[in-house]
Amino acid sequence: MKRFFLCAAMVLSVALAGCDKELTDRVDEIESRVDKIEVDLKAAVDAIKDATENGYYIRSYEELSDGSGYTFTFTNGKTVTILNGKKGDTGSQGDKGDKGDSFFSDITITETEVTFKLSDGREFRLMLEAAFSLNIKTDGQKIVNGSTVELPYTVTNATSKTVVDYMVSGSYLAEIVPASVSEGVVKVTAPQENSFAKLLVFADNGMGRTSIKTICFTNDETFSSEADVAMPVEGGQFEHPITYNVACSVSFSESWIHLVETKSVTTTFVFKVDENTGLEARTAKVLVKAGDVTVQTLTVVQEAPHGIRNYDELIEFQKVSNSKEPDCTRFMDKDGVVRLLADIDCSGSGAVNEWIPICNADIARTAANLGCMEGWSGIFDGQNHSIKNLKINDEKSNSTCGFFGAIYKGTVRNLVFDSSCAIDIVETGKAGGTLYGTLAALINGGTIENVIYKGTVNLKHSTSAGFMSFGGIVAAAGCTEMNTVIKNCRFEGTMSGESRTNNNTSTSPRMGGIVGYSVRVAAGQPYAAKGDFNVSIIGCEVSGTLNLKGLRDGGIVGQTAGGNIVDGCKFTGRLINNCENNNTGTNIYAVARVGGIAGYVEPVESAHPDEFKNCEVNGTVVDLMQGAVGGLVGFTKVASFSDCTVNAKVASKYYGDKNPKDPTKSIAYNAGVVVGNIQTKAAKFTSVKAKGEFAKDYDTDLVSPVVLTDANAADYLIGKYATDTDISGITFWK
Repeated sequence: MKRFFLCAAMVLSVALAGCDKELTDRVDEIESRVDKIEVDLKAAVDAIKDATENGYYIRSYEELSDGSGYTFTFTNGKTVTILNGKKGDTGSQGDKGDKGDSFFSDITITETEVTFKLSDGREFRLMLEAAFSLNIKTDGQKIVNGSTVELPYTVTNATSKTVVDYMVSGSYLAEIVPASVSEGVVKVTAPQENSFAKLLVFADNGMGRTSIKTICFTNDETFSSEADVAMPVEGGQFEHPITYNVACSVSFSESWIHLVETKSVTTTFVFKVDENTGLEARTAKVLVKAGDVTVQTLTVVQEAPHGIRNYDELIEFQKVSNSKEPDCTRFMDKDGVVRLLADIDCSGSGAVNEWIPICNADIARTAANLGCMEGWSGIFDGQNHSIKNLKINDEKSNSTCGFFGAIYKGTVRNLVFDSSCAIDIVETGKAGGTLYGTLAALINGGTIENVIYKGTVNLKHSTSAGFMSFGGIVAAAGCTEMNTVIKNCRFEGTMSGESRTNNNTSTSPRMGGIVGYSVRVAAGQPYAAKGDFNVSIIGCEVSGTLNLKGLRDGGIVGQTAGGNIVDGCKFTGRLINNCENNNTGTNIYAVARVGGIAGYVEPVESAHPDEFKNCEVNGTVVDLMQGAVGGLVGFTKVASFSDCTVNAKVASKYYGDKNPKDPTKSIAYNAGVVVGNIQTKAAKFTSVKAKGEFAKDYDTDLVSPVVLTDANAADYLIGKYATDTDISGITFWK
């Protein structure tokens, strides 16, 4: 409560002496000020009386900034300011003035009203506008067929102008029985038959302010009821009509369901359910109460997310994908995506001795026949979950292997194979093709994105013939009917790859930290590109160790054969090639091609050369046999290299030595910190900077390396290059 007293208006007693004009003017000024104060005070009193007589309220009040009084605003729009009085000043003659005589002696402000008390004893009491309201007491009363209930009501700050009335729907009857201007009862009579009705009771203060209460009735014999509501995994809103005979409240057993507030008067509650991000279906209870009585219970059941939760469901998905008429829709969410909902531990179901790839593509392949028109064409999102303890120990014949078999116009993304995964495969067939990749054997159109492999890979191709490709992520990539993108993938594990097919032919083994073999298939060949499509390897990185025995070995990609864009890739690991040379005759030296980004670059169509740009090498590249080796690329024909940086350790064991199989022949100097062999002058190098070390031998590190300097860089940046090749774009990086 706020309470203050107003001091009397100032009355000055002035003794006039003589006819001093200055004193006369001062008296006139004081009399004028007193007259104005009296006028203002009378106007304030008149405004308060008018509001009282006509039932106006005080809409607002505000204390003056200097604390000298208050400004009041009435609902009729009038505003008055009442100042605190204070003692008068001491006159120039006579005694100090006492309190003046004021119209107001006291003002009291409460939460609901303001009381003005005048000096003559009269009081005026005005209600604050916000205090006007209608309240109806229900207390969970029930109503049965043909009966009548009485609901007491009160109106806060009612006046003689206040009117209480009602509107009722259906066959119910209602009556307002007032006991006074501020209280009474609402009588409601139910019909004989079961029915539902809505009663609106409103109080009007006669000055534009109305308070409304809504009550709904049912005289069904079952007062408390239950209902079930099914919700999808993504959640959302649902409406549910609640039949009740009094105003109700709602409570929830779980925090993932909410009441949506609405300002409209309604008998339909709107609820919002959050998305189910867990693994299982879930249930919540919604209790609708009238007072302490539960009048309705809703059981909300939200379905479990669609996807793969554990190893058993992964095997089920795998089997469905390889059925005669595969239908994977039951694993898909509303967006058509198959998602991993948790890390998948493959150890719980026993050892896996023969993993059958998802969307298997177990067909013989040649260098030109890279794709089948079957494969994963949907979206598989690992949601950055991990595959754990996947152990593949297998001997296969003329087969493909990977977590997926073939990806055809599909997408696989956000998947991690952790360090507990181990793949150990020996291919024992006599001929044909072998494609082994950790994620997939083949992609032909589509996207692989953000896939990481951290485990071990041991692959052995034990036959003496047949096309073979190993990849730390995917074995082979093509682009028959659309672009293929391999983006932001990483190989952080250890790969050991060995092939007995070590002839320098079209079936030479390809091995790469990300992709084994990537090609735009030439016109006239099976699965040739049907448009201007490319394979793009973007932002990929290899930081693991590659111990390989192949002829086309690359830190990122073993071999590119046209139509490839390798952009922003990084090799920071170790690549060690120790491939035995099985060639004889004229093709007995410089067989292997080993490079930190790519081992062998040779487009099958000159119109679609490969592009390498923004790549970085900060690792070790070693050839322990007779091969072309370079920190950036081992062997290249028509291609372009731009804006690349190389800080590599490069070793070539037989650099410049005699061929051990034919001592009459020398092994060419096919080794360089940047490139081992530039076969044609059509290869273009722009803004390629390099530094590093070069050696003829390697143990656990380079043996007796030569550190590149200004003086010797020209001898070690490039091993061999064709006549008239422009190598000015390769410079020593100081």
